[in-house]
Amino acid sequence: MESMPDIVDDELLGLRLSGDDVDLIKSCMSSGLSGGRLASLSANFLERGSVAAACVAMQSIFSIGRSVTIDDLFLADKIIRRLASHLIENQLRTDVRPLLFDAIVEQSANEHIYRQYSFASIFYHPHSMGSANSAIISGWMRQFIEQHRSGVGERRKKNIAVNYLIHTENLDPNELNRLLAAHADELFIKDYHVIFTSDSVLLACNDETPWILANSLYGLLFILQIECIDYINDDFRRGYKNIHGALEGLCVAALTRADANMSVTRPDVMNLLYYYIFHRFDRRSRVFDKLSKEAVFRQLNQREPLRRSVPPSVRRRPLRIAIGVSGQMRGYEIAHKSWKDLERLGEIDYFVHTWKGIGGREPEGGHAARIFSGRFLNEYLEAIDLYGIADIKQMLRTLFRCISNRSIVDAGRLAEVYNTQNIVIEDETDNSFTGWNGSKMMHYKVSSVIKSIVDTGLAYDIIIRLRPDKVIHHVDIDRMFEHINECLFNDVVYSDIGYFLHFGVGFCVGDQFYMGAAARVQRSINIYEEVGLLSGIRTWGLSDEWGPHYNAANILAGQNINVKKADIDWGPLVEQSTLSPHFIVDAIMEDLQHQNSDARRKAVLALLAAAQADALHPHNPS
Repeated sequence: MESMPDIVDDELLGLRLSGDDVDLIKSCMSSGLSGGRLASLSANFLERGSVAAACVAMQSIFSIGRSVTIDDLFLADKIIRRLASHLIENQLRTDVRPLLFDAIVEQSANEHIYRQYSFASIFYHPHSMGSANSAIISGWMRQFIEQHRSGVGERRKKNIAVNYLIHTENLDPNELNRLLAAHADELFIKDYHVIFTSDSVLLACNDETPWILANSLYGLLFILQIECIDYINDDFRRGYKNIHGALEGLCVAALTRADANMSVTRPDVMNLLYYYIFHRFDRRSRVFDKLSKEAVFRQLNQREPLRRSVPPSVRRRPLRIAIGVSGQMRGYEIAHKSWKDLERLGEIDYFVHTWKGIGGREPEGGHAARIFSGRFLNEYLEAIDLYGIADIKQMLRTLFRCISNRSIVDAGRLAEVYNTQNIVIEDETDNSFTGWNGSKMMHYKVSSVIKSIVDTGLAYDIIIRLRPDKVIHHVDIDRMFEHINECLFNDVVYSDIGYFLHFGVGFCVGDQFYMGAAARVQRSINIYEEVGLLSGIRTWGLSDEWGPHYNAANILAGQNINVKKADIDWGPLVEQSTLSPHFIVDAIMEDLQHQNSDARRKAVLALLAAAQADALHPHNPS
């Protein structure tokens, strides 16, 4: 386990830090701690009253850029909100506001972190921390930005501009376009994702805005991504529709700029064209004169649109539909009972590709209620805020071992529920899956279950992929047949959510349900292998890093697939039943014997007391 920096002790934590102290602590924190450890350390500082040190720890996460996972960033997200709430409750502490705001502004300079998650608009979006608090913090952020808009380095000017645009109310369209043009060579695709989730920016767009975006490689990429997103205003929509007539020239210009050693490289342009533009051009296009025709045509042949026809026999027989179920099997029996309407669409065959463990997420803050309840849940969430999930797992080894061993998949029961022998079960603890995060494991299973369907050699009309714990409240059969007809005749795939922008993650699409023509799904929903082909590519938005929703969005958009939201009334994901208080008490009694410090023993005793209270009064949670 990582050690705390020596400089961080009880005496220092009680001090009102000077600038020199802040620099010293920041230097120590940046020397070797992981992002997750720094986030936990920030929470610890805040709990003990040193807001300045907590803000500095948060700055350090953004500055080091190593050993930072998407889970670390989600933890940092939560702690930033706590820091912001603390600033609101103690408004006289104006001296520490710049520390936090400066960390937010500078985060976009860290390529490793920024590509995975953006914190720039965390205070802008009311759902982050409530409308009232969000308005206060956003107002302070605007003051901070106004104070720092001049007299800074060129890179920092871009970061300030991004935050200025998302936090300015009643933004002037001319100011929006001026800043976009001024920083065209510096803005990354993630900057555009962040900027254009601001309501003020969306309202300020006019028909000139897309043309300004199209002057940069990533602006052009952004335009191509959002063509199928619904909430851009009409002026902007008219502008980017007009761009299509000039798209060929814009691409040639981008290549020319790359040849002239401008701000983007030729490989950057090639990667963009491969994934988003080739299918739009005739093969005689002058764009191809600027590229290696052999490479271009090889890529085009891989992505050539499927023949838009339906086998004549389809109308004379029921549809042949394969439903691929993939992922961990928590709640599958309850969810499957709600799929009866889907089974009315035609002749159904089920295929299952799953893991040995039924699973469920580890009880991190956002998912703890899936496993715990009552007083223990409240105490557990407080402990995570104070110590971090890594330390809690060390303290409660027995409890976490019981959670991981809670249930194993029963192949016989799967065969009975889904009426199929098409079942593959893999052990997620095998060394071949070491180090995989949840997104990579999900896409691997999606691709695997579709491959198992294809490998049968059977001629299916439609392939559906569905999470095993996804409940369906209602399906309009007539509407579903309309969806199916569109899938068979067009480059359309239906999902639980169509393309959308998320202020933190970026360009996204739903990933819990897919339905499309069999040949199209076979090729387009192979996210796992497609992302693997991107290894080493540095183009922003097209990387081989695994994360929620954006891997699928980039690959599907790159294949010219129109993803639409299925007209299905979805229910909640089925949760496993929570652990009984008596079960938790027994596990923590064992863990209590292995604590090696008074602080840890005190924390575990508090958790034990909460579990015992739940056991005595199960119907009276606090």
